[in-house]
Amino acid sequence: MEKAALKGTVKFAIFLIAILTIVSIINYYFRDQLNIFLDFKQPPAPPVISPLPTSQQPNEEMNFFTFGEKLAGIQEKKTYLILFQNSMELRPGGGFIGSFGTFEIKDAKIIDKKIHNTAVFDSTLNNPPSPPYIIQKYFNTDQWGIRDSNWSLDFPTNAEKFWEIYQLSSQKKFEEIDGIIGITTNIFPYLIKQTGPITLEGVEGEFNEKNALEKLEYEVEVGYVERGIKKEHRKKIINTLFDKIFEKFQQIDKIQQLIILNDLKQFLDTKEIQLYLFDKKLHNFAKKYNWTGEIIQTKVDQDYLAVVDSNLGALKSDRCIQRNIDYLVDTTQEPLQATVTINYKHKCSQKNFMTDDYHSYLRIYAPLNATLIETTGFVTQSVNEIIQGKDKAVVEIEANKKVFGNMVFVPLKGEESYSFTYSLPLQIKPRDYRLYFQKQSGMNDAFLKVRFKNQQDQEILYESQILKDIEIERGR
Repeated sequence: MEKAALKGTVKFAIFLIAILTIVSIINYYFRDQLNIFLDFKQPPAPPVISPLPTSQQPNEEMNFFTFGEKLAGIQEKKTYLILFQNSMELRPGGGFIGSFGTFEIKDAKIIDKKIHNTAVFDSTLNNPPSPPYIIQKYFNTDQWGIRDSNWSLDFPTNAEKFWEIYQLSSQKKFEEIDGIIGITTNIFPYLIKQTGPITLEGVEGEFNEKNALEKLEYEVEVGYVERGIKKEHRKKIINTLFDKIFEKFQQIDKIQQLIILNDLKQFLDTKEIQLYLFDKKLHNFAKKYNWTGEIIQTKVDQDYLAVVDSNLGALKSDRCIQRNIDYLVDTTQEPLQATVTINYKHKCSQKNFMTDDYHSYLRIYAPLNATLIETTGFVTQSVNEIIQGKDKAVVEIEANKKVFGNMVFVPLKGEESYSFTYSLPLQIKPRDYRLYFQKQSGMNDAFLKVRFKNQQDQEILYESQILKDIEIERGR
């Protein structure tokens, strides 16, 4: 049984990493019982379980392999909606949703699929809801479509909004599904790394781990003319390239399969893949390991921070943006005072069809009873319409967190810094200080420094690149 479960789980890993990522990359270019090996560790502060539209499942032991087997539709057909989130155009849930897919699978094989262009699908919506104000203002729309449904840091919130909007379309195919999966384009280079360099007939040079994204874009936008391909046929190189990738994945040996299985876990840990499952038992298993992308619910005496960017029409410029996050906790103040400063550096120098000056709606998620004191660097007029009272930023509440928001602008080759200063809840004390930092899906370039200021000096509690959620505790 364990061997069969392992086989099913490996199949599912390849299904997610290869097939779904490949479709995700198409979206990128066309907007219109092995626990030792897997190194399982339950996160320090698992999120609170949210209600799901499911029935209670039979009580049976669940492990990663049985989880993967059930998810992959072994002996039972499964239907998923897959959100292809372009992390080069960062949105709160992982990236701009230029397309999504409906997938029916059984025994880890696709038996039916359809890919939807969100721009087209959104045109079929009947009486869609009104979007958040920032979307209305910067995209000049009064309709909330699929493409902007992942406006929250909380993936279950995004999945539920996606499902709500999906139901409004005359083109919807399903009334019931088994889950919604979000996947970012950040793992595309991984595919080429696994297969090795790929060459295509009639295309100069090779596609490799380092140049795959740029080369594919060039061939689609420019190279097709040089190769004498008609514009309406320029997408065929995508199918040709991915046929090669599929072919190579079929030749993967058992050792590499185990490596892929572990890599699947890493992609889940780093939120490149996020799961919202309608089967409560499966969802709770994924939730146990923080694979559902929920906003973490911390205790009242623990600090919390998330830094969330929403690219607003700055094309694919997030690939050019370097972020350094400095978080200073001042213990000389009562209550404690926190200042989070984000330094942005735009590493690209020229405008083109995928690069522009960077403009984003930045939000800071803090403990619920935090109180905003001041901001620096922002042009408050950009959000004046929705700023309340004397606040210098938009102040909201979401998922038991206080949220501060404002617009950031970073010119090509430029560097800008923005900061929020706020008081922390009285329950957070210097002696047993702990911070939970929650990573935004799709944001893999952020460097975090956490500093602790007292009467005598400053103490650096943490200083490293952020790859996944992390809990920082003073003295450890």
